[in-house]
Amino acid sequence: MNIIKSGETSRVQFKRGFDNQNKIAAEMIAFANSKGGVLLFGVDDKTGEVIDLDYKEIQKTGNKVSTIAHELIKPQIHLFTEVVVIDSATGKKKVLVVTVEEGIAKPYKDLNGICWIKQGSDKRRLTDNFELLRLFQQSGMLHVDEMKVPNTAKKDIDLQKVEAYIRKIWGKSQDDNIQLNDTLLENLNIINNGSVTLGGLLFFGKNPQKYRPAFCIKAISFFGNSIGGNDYRDSCDITGTIPEMFSEGMRFFTGNLRHVQAGQNFNSTGILEISKIALEELLQNALIHREYAKNAPIRLMIFDNRIEIVSPGCLPNSLTVERIKLGNAAIRNNLIISYCSKLMNYRGFGSGIVRAVEHQPNIEFINDVEGEQFAIIIPRQNHFDVNGNVATSDDNVATSNNNVATSNGNVATSDDNVATSKLRVSSKELDEIIIAESKDFSSLDELAEKVGRSKVYLKNHVMGRLVKEGKLERLYPTPNHPKQKYRAV
Repeated sequence: MNIIKSGETSRVQFKRGFDNQNKIAAEMIAFANSKGGVLLFGVDDKTGEVIDLDYKEIQKTGNKVSTIAHELIKPQIHLFTEVVVIDSATGKKKVLVVTVEEGIAKPYKDLNGICWIKQGSDKRRLTDNFELLRLFQQSGMLHVDEMKVPNTAKKDIDLQKVEAYIRKIWGKSQDDNIQLNDTLLENLNIINNGSVTLGGLLFFGKNPQKYRPAFCIKAISFFGNSIGGNDYRDSCDITGTIPEMFSEGMRFFTGNLRHVQAGQNFNSTGILEISKIALEELLQNALIHREYAKNAPIRLMIFDNRIEIVSPGCLPNSLTVERIKLGNAAIRNNLIISYCSKLMNYRGFGSGIVRAVEHQPNIEFINDVEGEQFAIIIPRQNHFDVNGNVATSDDNVATSNNNVATSNGNVATSDDNVATSKLRVSSKELDEIIIAESKDFSSLDELAEKVGRSKVYLKNHVMGRLVKEGKLERLYPTPNHPKQKYRAV
């Protein structure tokens, strides 16, 4: 019943009854091409009202959806059906639940060759070739980093970089002669039939962004805590090969983050406020494991109260945030990983995230499936003691711009904005702050600015739960409405 109250989402669709088999097929295809989902037959998609299905309707609908799965969708998909009895004010009512698992043979299409994917609570036709490539990659049928980059040739390869790579993997000295012929470049998967592979371009290219301009890093250090701010301390586009972007990305972090004395002598440059080891692991993870079938850059954003690293593409296959914290891994870019293991400090055992969390325990990971991105958030500390530790006095809560903190370190509410960070408030306290700031309808952008959390985090982990608990209400019934706002109940 809670699912029905929450409305339609990217994984839940309502159907009053079986209407059009082509529309039903499209819904099932979209689920299979995305992360799976459920169709609830017997629920009005406009009002959420439960319509009681009798035995005959349940059997008829079940048979029809099974026929669609086997005859109208290519390749075939497998379903699981069950009847759920729901208590309502007018008595018990039956709903047919049809579960469609995420497909393992993507892309799925209808008989007309049309491929459907989920777009929030709705669906859309897939027309972009990059998106189609991503579906093939998710099924393991191809690897984007092994594909040829059009219009490239051997002239686009920096042969000195290739020679250094070969000397390292073969253990050759500078005095040893190495013949860099086309056969060797083909065997290393740098060249494929005269064209440069994407992995080869990203590790050995003279100018990778000439052919793939979006495969760079956009780095910005903002004043304040809003991505919508107009003022910034530093901003740059980081380009080059993956090892070069990694080095420049770390230089951006060290140049824009604070250094604390932390027991070092007076002449020392100090220790970075965020663990350098954690930043190295997370930046390397973003460059190596990002979705290269998605034509978008990696984003590094430094705010006054946090750091965000946002990578194109969500976690692959069955990976979850909980699993990567335990060291589980799924290889998406085989060729890139093979180069990285020789040229960078990369182990490839899934230990990078574990190591990052050990050195920086307050890291927050957000697998944004709908936004097709993976976000990492690290809160920044506003006060440090002489040893570089977080201050533990009554001024734990940092305030600025007339924000208010009470003497015991708890956040106080007032007419001004209240600044918080993950380390300073519990989940329960964060809920209370959001509710207090939602006396009038407020957008996610407004709430994110007030509570010091990202819009993505609030959307995926907080707002829906508070609506389900009856503490907030939405302005629009559709959860993913572009102008959605929330108000305390």
